[in-house]
Amino acid sequence: MPMYFVQHGIAVDKAIDPDRPLSDEGRQGVEKMAGHLSGSNVKIDKIYHSGKTRAEQTAAIFAAALGVSSTEQRDLLNPMDDVEQLFPQLEDNCMYVGHLPHLQKLVARLLCGDQQAPVVSFENAGVVCVANGEQAYTLEWLIKPSIL
Repeated sequence: MPMYFVQHGIAVDKAIDPDRPLSDEGRQGVEKMAGHLSGSNVKIDKIYHSGKTRAEQTAAIFAAALGVSSTEQRDLLNPMDDVEQLFPQLEDNCMYVGHLPHLQKLVARLLCGDQQAPVVSFENAGVVCVANGEQAYTLEWLIKPSIL
């Protein structure tokens, strides 16, 4: 079963709003990606986010597009959180909306057992799909908004 990892959309600068909500460009990028996934028949059971405004807004846009009834804040999805603590809590068929460098480390840990390995490069509103196979996790696909 797959798991989906999403870097939040582009946020406004901290000098403009310290809460850093999505910018207009960020919202548009997330809506574009969410619409693409919806048209691709991606089915997700739950969407988790870090609780930061930009991640929560990104999760809500994906939820609306994919027909997920609600989103939920989850610990251990913040930029500097320990990947090893989250690893055993991951659930199949769920989406995790978070931040760098955490997401890059998490996906590297899943795919090759080394969270420092340069395995994937995220982009704001980009989605990485990882599948839990019988013996190992595999990269199923990666979509960046810049290619849509």
